[in-house]
Amino acid sequence: MKNRKFLCMVMLLLMFGLVGCDSNEKEEPEKTTENDDVVIEYQDEDEEIIVMTDEEKAILCSTYVNEDRINEGKLYDYQIEALKQFRYAKEYLQKKYPGYEYNFFAFHPESKTNDLTKLEFTVDDTENYFTVEVHTSDEGYQGKDNLYGYILSPEFEAMVVELLADAGIDNCLVHAKMGTFVGEEIDADSTVEEIVDMGRSLKIDLQIFVDMEGGDNADTKAVVATIEEQLRSINNYGGHQVYFAPGITAVCSSGDECIEYRKEHDLYLESFNTFDE
Repeated sequence: MKNRKFLCMVMLLLMFGLVGCDSNEKEEPEKTTENDDVVIEYQDEDEEIIVMTDEEKAILCSTYVNEDRINEGKLYDYQIEALKQFRYAKEYLQKKYPGYEYNFFAFHPESKTNDLTKLEFTVDDTENYFTVEVHTSDEGYQGKDNLYGYILSPEFEAMVVELLADAGIDNCLVHAKMGTFVGEEIDADSTVEEIVDMGRSLKIDLQIFVDMEGGDNADTKAVVATIEEQLRSINNYGGHQVYFAPGITAVCSSGDECIEYRKEHDLYLESFNTFDE
């Protein structure tokens, strides 16, 4: 009888022991948490897995050499910071200029050799590329970009054409290049009047194509002087080129087309700048 009781007790102990082992070996369920806009999946207590889109993985892989770890979501601290800045830059652009398709192709994160982050991109199907900068401070991130020139240049060019026509030069086309990096003060809804009001805080270089014969003569000098006077009247700050090409307004309909025309033709050129007050 005693032996039977002993055997029962041994069997019970073994059963409880096995149950205990099974419960200890159960895997912890995966969970997610959010830390400063970076979602982390915990697979275990030691490894952090960052949730990223394919686009984010691709841009980081184009920047850093540890592609396998990046594709697995295993980022170092400096790569997590770079990811945050990339996300900020993308959101900054989308808020300022909604409705465009952004194609990011080069990422230069802040580092010992870069005092700020730069992200290069194209929009829609254009071949021109643009840059957005991310400046860091104790207050957080601040974005600046030069995309506004692509969006606002056509309206600004039309304004300059009208300005020159009112001054008697009614046979020209204009190409504007806006290169100054700006922040929230300019966006897709900004007007030409607001651009003009910013005055010398923006550098706007112009190529002006005049439909007339040019040369080292009084007529050419008079046209250039008039153009300079009109640009100074709107407080423009920039370097300017005036090309003379008889018949150019008949073969070109925009400043962009004039740029291509200039590459294939020898045009008379006069230059000046409005850098001084």
